[in-house]
Amino acid sequence: MDDGADDAWHGSADLQLDQRTWEKVQRSLHTEGYREGRAAGEEASLQEHFDAGYEQGLERVWPIAQLRGRLCAAIALHHLRGGAPEPAERAGTFVAGLTELERQLGAERRGDAADSDESARLLADAEAALRTLAADG
Repeated sequence: MDDGADDAWHGSADLQLDQRTWEKVQRSLHTEGYREGRAAGEEASLQEHFDAGYEQGLERVWPIAQLRGRLCAAIALHHLRGGAPEPAERAGTFVAGLTELERQLGAERRGDAADSDESARLLADAEAALRTLAADG
Protein backbone atom coordinates (compact mmCIF):
# COMPACT_ATOMS: atom_id res chain seq x y z
CA MET A 1 0.00 0.00 0.00
CA ASP A 2 1.06 3.51 -0.64
CA ASP A 3 1.76 5.43 2.58
CA GLY A 4 0.99 8.70 0.83
CA ALA A 5 -2.56 7.58 0.02
CA ASP A 6 -3.03 6.44 3.63
CA ASP A 7 -1.83 9.81 4.93
CA ALA A 8 -4.17 11.65 2.58
CA TRP A 9 -7.12 9.51 3.63
CA HIS A 10 -6.35 9.91 7.34
CA GLY A 11 -5.80 13.64 6.84
CA SER A 12 -9.20 13.96 5.21
CA ALA A 13 -10.82 11.98 8.05
CA ASP A 14 -9.04 14.12 10.62
CA LEU A 15 -10.28 17.27 8.88
CA GLN A 16 -13.85 15.94 8.86
CA LEU A 17 -13.58 15.02 12.53
CA ASP A 18 -12.09 18.41 13.34
CA GLN A 19 -14.86 20.15 11.37
CA ARG A 20 -17.55 18.18 13.24
CA THR A 21 -15.86 18.90 16.55
CA TRP A 22 -15.66 22.60 15.67
CA GLU A 23 -19.35 22.72 14.71
CA LYS A 24 -20.27 20.96 17.94
CA VAL A 25 -18.20 23.44 19.96
CA GLN A 26 -19.82 26.34 18.08
CA ARG A 27 -23.33 25.02 18.80
CA SER A 28 -22.44 24.48 22.43
CA LEU A 29 -21.00 27.99 22.77
CA HIS A 30 -24.02 29.49 21.04
CA THR A 31 -26.41 27.61 23.32
CA GLU A 32 -24.46 28.53 26.45
CA GLY A 33 -24.25 32.18 25.35
CA TYR A 34 -27.99 32.25 24.79
CA ARG A 35 -28.63 30.77 28.24
CA GLU A 36 -26.29 33.22 29.94
CA GLY A 37 -27.79 36.18 28.07
CA ARG A 38 -31.30 35.11 28.91
CA ALA A 39 -30.44 34.61 32.59
CA ALA A 40 -28.76 38.02 32.74
CA GLY A 41 -31.82 39.63 31.13
CA GLU A 42 -34.19 37.94 33.54
CA GLU A 43 -32.05 38.96 36.50
CA ALA A 44 -31.93 42.59 35.34
CA SER A 45 -35.71 42.61 34.87
CA LEU A 46 -36.31 41.06 38.28
CA GLN A 47 -34.00 43.58 39.94
CA GLU A 48 -35.74 46.47 38.19
CA HIS A 49 -39.17 45.29 39.34
CA PHE A 50 -37.92 44.55 42.86
CA ASP A 51 -36.49 48.07 43.13
CA ALA A 52 -39.76 49.62 41.94
CA GLY A 53 -41.84 47.51 44.33
CA TYR A 54 -39.54 48.30 47.24
CA GLU A 55 -39.84 52.02 46.55
CA GLN A 56 -43.63 51.84 46.29
CA GLY A 57 -43.88 49.85 49.50
CA LEU A 58 -41.63 52.26 51.32
CA GLU A 59 -43.69 55.22 50.14
CA ARG A 60 -46.85 53.57 51.51
CA VAL A 61 -45.47 52.39 54.85
CA TRP A 62 -42.96 55.12 55.75
CA PRO A 63 -45.48 57.77 56.94
CA ILE A 64 -47.21 55.16 59.11
CA ALA A 65 -43.90 53.99 60.56
CA GLN A 66 -42.90 57.58 61.33
CA LEU A 67 -46.18 58.24 63.12
CA ARG A 68 -45.85 55.00 65.07
CA GLY A 69 -42.30 55.97 66.10
CA ARG A 70 -43.34 59.45 67.19
CA LEU A 71 -46.25 57.98 69.15
CA CYS A 72 -43.97 55.46 70.91
CA ALA A 73 -41.54 58.23 71.82
CA ALA A 74 -44.37 60.39 73.16
CA ILE A 75 -45.66 57.48 75.27
CA ALA A 76 -42.19 56.93 76.72
CA LEU A 77 -41.80 60.64 77.54
CA HIS A 78 -45.28 60.70 79.03
CA HIS A 79 -44.36 57.80 81.37
CA LEU A 80 -41.03 59.41 82.28
CA ARG A 81 -42.79 62.63 83.23
CA GLY A 82 -45.26 60.74 85.43
CA GLY A 83 -48.31 61.46 83.29
CA ALA A 84 -51.69 59.83 83.81
CA PRO A 85 -51.82 56.28 82.46
CA GLU A 86 -55.04 56.63 80.45
CA PRO A 87 -53.68 58.78 77.57
CA ALA A 88 -50.66 56.52 77.23
CA GLU A 89 -52.83 53.40 77.23
CA ARG A 90 -55.09 54.92 74.58
CA ALA A 91 -52.05 55.86 72.51
CA GLY A 92 -50.75 52.31 72.95
CA THR A 93 -53.83 50.92 71.24
CA PHE A 94 -53.07 53.15 68.26
CA VAL A 95 -49.48 51.91 68.20
CA ALA A 96 -50.85 48.37 67.92
CA GLY A 97 -53.26 49.48 65.18
CA LEU A 98 -50.50 51.21 63.23
CA THR A 99 -48.29 48.13 63.54
CA GLU A 100 -51.10 45.99 62.15
CA LEU A 101 -51.71 48.47 59.32
CA GLU A 102 -48.02 48.33 58.39
CA ARG A 103 -48.19 44.54 58.36
CA GLN A 104 -51.29 44.56 56.16
CA LEU A 105 -49.78 47.01 53.71
CA GLY A 106 -46.60 44.95 53.56
CA ALA A 107 -48.57 41.78 52.84
CA GLU A 108 -50.83 43.31 50.19
CA ARG A 109 -50.58 42.23 46.61
CA ARG A 110 -51.06 44.59 43.73
CA GLY A 111 -54.76 45.13 43.21
CA ASP A 112 -55.69 44.48 46.83
CA ALA A 113 -56.73 47.56 48.71
CA ALA A 114 -56.76 48.09 52.44
CA ASP A 115 -59.87 49.79 53.79
CA SER A 116 -58.74 53.35 53.14
CA ASP A 117 -61.51 54.91 55.26
CA GLU A 118 -60.55 52.77 58.23
CA SER A 119 -56.86 53.50 57.68
CA ALA A 120 -57.52 57.23 57.44
CA ARG A 121 -59.52 57.13 60.69
CA LEU A 122 -56.73 55.22 62.43
CA LEU A 123 -54.12 57.72 61.27
CA ALA A 124 -56.25 60.68 62.34
CA ASP A 125 -56.96 59.13 65.76
CA ALA A 126 -53.28 58.30 66.28
CA GLU A 127 -52.33 61.90 65.42
CA ALA A 128 -54.94 63.13 67.94
CA ALA A 129 -53.53 60.80 70.61
CA LEU A 130 -50.06 62.14 69.87
CA ARG A 131 -51.29 65.73 70.29
CA THR A 132 -52.98 64.77 73.58
CA LEU A 133 -49.78 63.24 74.93
CA ALA A 134 -47.78 66.28 73.82
CA ALA A 135 -50.25 68.62 75.50
CA ASP A 136 -50.05 66.65 78.78
CA GLY A 137 -46.24 66.85 78.72
